[in-house]
Amino acid sequence: MTVLARPRVAFLVGCLALVTIYLTWWVAYAQIHQWDRFSQLAPGRAAEFEDGTVRVVSFGLADGLVRSSGGDPVIADPDAVWVVATVEVLSTRESDRIWCAMDLVSTDGRIWPKGGPSIERALPNCPGDFVVGQPYRFEVIYTAPRRAAGSLAGLALTDPISVSRTPVIRP
Repeated sequence: MTVLARPRVAFLVGCLALVTIYLTWWVAYAQIHQWDRFSQLAPGRAAEFEDGTVRVVSFGLADGLVRSSGGDPVIADPDAVWVVATVEVLSTRESDRIWCAMDLVSTDGRIWPKGGPSIERALPNCPGDFVVGQPYRFEVIYTAPRRAAGSLAGLALTDPISVSRTPVIRP
């Protein structure tokens, strides 16, 4: 091998190594994020994180939602039902976690994002800021198909940057 051929071979081996590393990373990333992976927690158990806990206090279905100020209830579509969950968050340290990022999940893996009406209720919606060490209760409202009402598993605490399984909590 000539003196000029050695750097070329080293360059080609280095490029091949970089491409192999990149493809390995991309395949692992795609497998992790291709579908949601859920872990159903025991009823009433809180999901624990480094910076706090989240638990579902109550979980109910309703055809109509009553306003705290009174008046006519907000009625769901004929083929839909409101799913109302009361959630309690206890933040144990300052963090950037978005505690309100929860999706409704059925036992077969279907997902519904938050999508209730913005009306005044007895409990507030999820706030942006939580006081460390103080439990905070709020209400999360979802719209789900009536045919799926009997197969709801709970709330999935979504974290798009985590590779771990998504905990699903229920009362």
